[in-house]
Amino acid sequence: ADPWSGCEKKEWKKYTDVENEIIEDAYNANNTSVEIDGDYMISLKHQKNPDKTLSDIVQEAADGIIREGKRLNKQIEAEWLSSQLIAVKPFGANLDARQSAYIRIPSEISQTCVYLYSKESFWYTLFNYTLREVIVPTCEQLKAFEPFSWLLYCSLCQIKTTKDILTVYRGLNLTDEQRQEFMEDHVVFFAFTSTSRNRVKAEVFGNTLLIIDLNVQHPYYPDQNIWCGSDIAALSIFPGEEEFLLKNKCVFDFVKYEFDTEKSKHILYLRRIKPKIN
Repeated sequence: ADPWSGCEKKEWKKYTDVENEIIEDAYNANNTSVEIDGDYMISLKHQKNPDKTLSDIVQEAADGIIREGKRLNKQIEAEWLSSQLIAVKPFGANLDARQSAYIRIPSEISQTCVYLYSKESFWYTLFNYTLREVIVPTCEQLKAFEPFSWLLYCSLCQIKTTKDILTVYRGLNLTDEQRQEFMEDHVVFFAFTSTSRNRVKAEVFGNTLLIIDLNVQHPYYPDQNIWCGSDIAALSIFPGEEEFLLKNKCVFDFVKYEFDTEKSKHILYLRRIKPKIN
């Protein structure tokens, strides 16, 4: 996503998983720039006079929450959520929004975004519904949801934990028809998706258990796995749920289906798809 461009010029630019890893490695090596395919050179330097700061994006995210809260008659709740973002806005005052994903978003901002996402609120429900169900978002929807989505994605990038967490679980209620949708060759989770590292806790919810295999080797770095989310238990309002948050637009292969007669539960096995290398 491109939160610094005008809506009339909106272009969804997304690096591949491998490109994200290359950029991250360059940053960790203290490089000032990195090249990716297509003759693109990405600057990793901090710019003193950015066109749009990280604080501007935080303000846009807060404004989006306020607008949607007014629309749904949830203004008081929206004002509280927005105030939490405004409180950490100053920490991004001197950071270029174009580079923030790779120069590290201040922890005050990233932790607040994850914390607010984990709270039960009108925003959590609306935000996930929009990312999951709206195929072609309107300009107003982009203005409302894209800044927070971008901040949340960048925040998750900074707490990568897939290497040590190889399997996660999600319990949910599905009809037979809905369950069939998970049994296609590929399954795309368009929204950020909450899972648990604890199977027992996930099994409490619903009639269906997703068992999601994250143990997929990185194509360039054999000692690493492909990143697809982060352990946010320490930042969540519900730490006991051992929450692992999958990033948006994750793609999985359907592996197999089982039915646990003892627990009367449908079990679907999914596996993180390995990105193609051109």
